[in-house]
Amino acid sequence: MIKFPFCVSSGLVELEKEVAERVDAKGQRLSIKYEDEEKDLVLITCDTDLEFLASKTAIKLFVHLADDNRLAFKRSQSE
Repeated sequence: MIKFPFCVSSGLVELEKEVAERVDAKGQRLSIKYEDEEKDLVLITCDTDLEFLASKTAIKLFVHLADDNRLAFKRSQSE
């Protein structure tokens, strides 16, 4: 587990950079998810998803190296 402060208004790109730096995954595509109230893992795909978490005092993120094809498919479904 890695803990660090982050202002969600900085946006998803900055979050991805911060996480990649901390887990030594620079230059790799990441899949970042959070656990919602129903215990479902929700993929963070845009700044709006991240802003939804702004009211939380602590956010537990789940990070995986992304499979570009699966990530693109999930993004197109949510648009």
